[in-house]
Amino acid sequence: MSEIKSNILWLYVRNGEPHSLGLNSISNYKDILSPLIESKFTTYSTKTWNISNKSKDEIQESIMDYYKSLIVEKEYYPGQYGDWIKCSEFKIKKEKFLNLDIIGQSSWLKATMAADLGIFVKNDEKIFFVGIVRKNKPGKGKPALIGGIMNTGSVLDSAAYTMLKETKEEANFTMRYLGNLKKLRENYTISRISVKVKGFEVLDPKLGDIKTYMHYITTIPTTKQEKLKDGTKRVYTATAFAVLIDIEGISLDKKQLQKVFEAGDDAAKMYYLNVTDFIKRKSKENHPNFGLKHHLGLFKKMVVLLKKKYRI
Repeated sequence: MSEIKSNILWLYVRNGEPHSLGLNSISNYKDILSPLIESKFTTYSTKTWNISNKSKDEIQESIMDYYKSLIVEKEYYPGQYGDWIKCSEFKIKKEKFLNLDIIGQSSWLKATMAADLGIFVKNDEKIFFVGIVRKNKPGKGKPALIGGIMNTGSVLDSAAYTMLKETKEEANFTMRYLGNLKKLRENYTISRISVKVKGFEVLDPKLGDIKTYMHYITTIPTTKQEKLKDGTKRVYTATAFAVLIDIEGISLDKKQLQKVFEAGDDAAKMYYLNVTDFIKRKSKENHPNFGLKHHLGLFKKMVVLLKKKYRI
């Protein structure tokens, strides 16, 4: 059986009217409109037309009639910024066909913002940094701050809200906000968040609820490492927080911390480093070898703030 070769064609539609470029290669659209599909839609039944003896206008008219029928039947809702219709053109023997693959809403390219958290655990003698080893590029296989994308949906999740969520997802570690979580979700300027930390009770029952604060550090632009092939960035800004957890009177080492934290989501594994000498200025090199360059700058700012706040 001979292989069926297909040609991918796109049609942009807005306010019920097709663009003047008509059914065309996406490369002819890219300088005019962003082809970003926000939410893919697959028709309930595959629609295929025999277009062997059809003109371009007739083919486009068939597509538009079907597109409008889906809207009338409330099987598809047009996007605010228009819609993209993706089709596959192919031949079987001497006949030519067109299949409608998907219809998706067009949207503005949304700038991606991230939130990061540095966790520091201390006892009477030592201070450990707790992070992750990244599972994916950029920085794959290297230490990183715990972090994640600030989700956009019905609202834009704040950096603080994002960190409470990501800490649980990436490190299986619970920090419970001692305030109105719904309000925190849209609070983009909060500088100190009161939290209760759970997890250290595995080391000692009296550490069941440790009250501490998550402190805002800074918001910075990311480096060239985040650049994608099309010139955009995977992440544009990073908003950083730091938390210091004091377990005074309890022994502290990697084995103890491994009982508290567990890697998940984008983390290949957890990362622990004794940074006592770096914080107390006994060593300039005793810091994580971060895979993402901007993480080192954030880490140093975290140390400065925590030293000042807690007189370390």
